[in-house]
Amino acid sequence: MNKKYFNTSFNILQWFVFLLANAIALPIIIGGIFHLPIEDVSTLMQRTFLVVGVSSFIQSWFGHRYPIADGPAGSWVSIFVILGQVAMHQGQSAKDVLQLLEGGLIISGILLFVLGITGLVHRILRLFTPLVTGTFLLILALQLSGVLLKGMMGLQGSATHPDY
Repeated sequence: MNKKYFNTSFNILQWFVFLLANAIALPIIIGGIFHLPIEDVSTLMQRTFLVVGVSSFIQSWFGHRYPIADGPAGSWVSIFVILGQVAMHQGQSAKDVLQLLEGGLIISGILLFVLGITGLVHRILRLFTPLVTGTFLLILALQLSGVLLKGMMGLQGSATHPDY
């Protein structure tokens, strides 16, 4: 077997395993957070596989054609967790919160699609200078480092001593 084909096959297998793990893990995590029944988790997983497959084919035919994981974004899980916990503490149902989040993601996807088709993205990018981006990343790193350090030291809430 040619070395090029071996490397390509290995890379394909690696991306497949990553996408598979991502498409399996995130619906299970979301289902556990929102206390969904197993039937709803399996339905969410099936829909995730469908969307991952369709989006991967669309990206390979018409899109950027780069080997980027077109699947669920793990960065949204933390937002879903926070909003889900806040909503449940306020007495709202988990299903209503998930429907609102889903609607928001659909609307933002449509907006992003329209911005991409019309070419308005290039005009918007002028607003995000390196100073704006750098400031945002610095503030984000500072906010996350406090949470990270508290978690590493075992501090809970406003406690000043480690919780062993």
